[in-house]
Amino acid sequence: MQISIVLPCRNEVGNIGQIIESIRVNGWNESNSEIIVVNDGSTDGTTELLNVLQREKSNLIVLNPETRLGLGPSIHYGITKAKNDYVAVMDTDGIHDPCYLAVMSEELRSGNILVIGSRYADGGTMNGALYPYLSKLMNKIVKNIIRSKVNDQLCGFFMAERKKLVEIEESDFKGFGEYFMRLIAFFERQGNVKEIGTIHNVRFSGRRKSNRREMTKTYIKTSLSIRRNKFDH
Repeated sequence: MQISIVLPCRNEVGNIGQIIESIRVNGWNESNSEIIVVNDGSTDGTTELLNVLQREKSNLIVLNPETRLGLGPSIHYGITKAKNDYVAVMDTDGIHDPCYLAVMSEELRSGNILVIGSRYADGGTMNGALYPYLSKLMNKIVKNIIRSKVNDQLCGFFMAERKKLVEIEESDFKGFGEYFMRLIAFFERQGNVKEIGTIHNVRFSGRRKSNRREMTKTYIKTSLSIRRNKFDH
């Protein structure tokens, strides 16, 4: 199986090189993958580092949008540029481990249409201090509002067929984590969604870019919207 690995990126100079190397170490190279980094207006030296890495790695594609996109739109942009039939999406801060990509691809070949690297499936967990508890609580709230079978609504670590992903409306890829809630709802209407347990690490370096208070309000609002749409159909 050949896959396209989409990495949305902004100001990750301390992390992006490590995650690209980790992808290679885990068996994804020029013969079976392309790595698409969507560099969303980085100002910390990430752009310069990516320029160097691109000269060294023939399967590395760096996209530099003319304007800031944000997380969801960056992922959508990367998916539209992917050439392979299967697309994986990962964070670029080291939280998502490429060691799970092989298992995720096997699950897709087994008939699942979306595979999620979940913190809350068997064998999954999340390292850290306070944040894992807050994240688990938020996920439970979101899941219960939407009435979804998926436990991890917010991880953003997934793999699916490109032809399915491009069916999702571009407007559904807006936002930070809420795009993933809408993506899950889309796939749950289509067929089997599989969660595999994955260990989510702490960031290699740097700080999280999200505002928890604003995220909480947005996630609940989005959950209610998805639930209304779900029962309107």
